[in-house]
Amino acid sequence: MAVGVLPGLLRAATVRLGFPVNRTNPEFSPRRLDLWVVRTMRTYQKQTGKVFSSHDFRKAAFTRTAEKDLHPKRVASGSG
Repeated sequence: MAVGVLPGLLRAATVRLGFPVNRTNPEFSPRRLDLWVVRTMRTYQKQTGKVFSSHDFRKAAFTRTAEKDLHPKRVASGSG
């Protein structure tokens, strides 16, 4: 996915979550992406009461890799 696409997708996701977007900056920033992910994870935890961590992303990726019978090293290198 092109980095230029991220601000629009993040804005749409932020609207769906009910957060204000009137001051959203259209320029991509890794720090703001990180803050957005943390806020989204925190919101999920408050709504569901379930613990959710960034490790869950890695766990899900390895699960999907195993389901498709792909070697994790090939997937990690982007060649799988």
